[in-house]
Amino acid sequence: MNGNRVHEPLGEALSRLAHDLGDLFRAELRLFRAEALDDARAAGVIAALAGAAITMGMLCAGAFTAFLIAALSTQMAIWLASLIVFGVYLLVAVALGAAAFAKYQSSKPLGFDRTASSVKEDVAWITSDLKSGR
Repeated sequence: MNGNRVHEPLGEALSRLAHDLGDLFRAELRLFRAEALDDARAAGVIAALAGAAITMGMLCAGAFTAFLIAALSTQMAIWLASLIVFGVYLLVAVALGAAAFAKYQSSKPLGFDRTASSVKEDVAWITSDLKSGR
């Protein structure tokens, strides 16, 4: 700090402080926006790949289901073969759903770690600057 600022009027000091805090807020907002965009881009790629995989998986499941029913219907009535395949699929779906729910319950929420860390540093800096300026 130069010596001229020690004796500057209170209005000018408050105006400079407001301007500096505005700059700081805008910088934190830019960091938050960049971090959110990075996360959103990654999530978009993941969603597109997962959607394509799910679509292909559904087509495979349909073909496999037809195969299973046709194979079982050589030994039993077609309605019974269909019911057995349905029951097996239902059990697998319930097990996978329970596993997904358990994983969801144990996952941590999305966070903006860099932004939060930067804001904490800014608050500590402002607090120490205000204490030293007394």
